[in-house]
Amino acid sequence: MSISICGGGSPLEAPPATTDTCEPHTPKPVGVLDWGEWAEEMSKTHDQTACPGCGLFLIWRPKETH
Repeated sequence: MSISICGGGSPLEAPPATTDTCEPHTPKPVGVLDWGEWAEEMSKTHDQTACPGCGLFLIWRPKETH
């Protein structure tokens, strides 16, 4: 028998912009455990970057392929 402590059921929400110069923040799972799994998967195909407005690392962009 296996037990899952996070079912991946957290809804995705984009953190709100805090300045007028914020880029749209990438929607992320609300739950902390779900976020960890999501971020691990996202890091395989995306780079996390700082928002030019607020400076928080809330923007995920697809990795460039060469």
